[in-house]
Amino acid sequence: METEGKVKVVRTFVCVVPPSKIVTEMERFLADLRVLAPREFKWVGREQFHLTLRFLGEAPASMATAMDRDLRSLEMPPAFEIEIAGAGAFPDLSRPRVLWVGVTKGGGELANLAALAEEAAVAAGYEREPKKFKAHLTFARARAEGTIPQRLQEALANAAKIPPFSWCCESLVLMRSELTPKGPIYTRLGEYVLRA
Repeated sequence: METEGKVKVVRTFVCVVPPSKIVTEMERFLADLRVLAPREFKWVGREQFHLTLRFLGEAPASMATAMDRDLRSLEMPPAFEIEIAGAGAFPDLSRPRVLWVGVTKGGGELANLAALAEEAAVAAGYEREPKKFKAHLTFARARAEGTIPQRLQEALANAAKIPPFSWCCESLVLMRSELTPKGPIYTRLGEYVLRA
């Protein structure tokens, strides 16, 4: 936990974590993409796969505690099916900073969860999120700004090459992220179960 003066500071976000079986299937598929650009991108490890609902950033630990409390006080919606498939990039495939898999089923429900997370965040004292929510799962980040290798761009442009992965979303998670030279380390601070 980092300190700012004498105040403990934590970096957190709210997310949906795919089950282990889905993560294993995605890893197997992404291994074929990874060989197309092993050095140009930092590929997300299996323990870091998630769909962000609300990035909270760095704030006093007391706010993360309040966020946990406020999430626990919310009436959660029912569990729902998520399907992710296809691929895209921010800002675009010609000069990508982030590579992601898109959501093809459950997007509306994820947007509702993001709205609940936003409600809890504001109640806990976080600034309101100005960006519009876009459901996606990041699987790689560019190490430097530049063009994407042509072979990888072609593979990603053909969305049929990214198979669908689906699971039942049964909870959301408040996650702590510690940034280290070897990459972020995630720790679950709270899990909030959706209705059966």
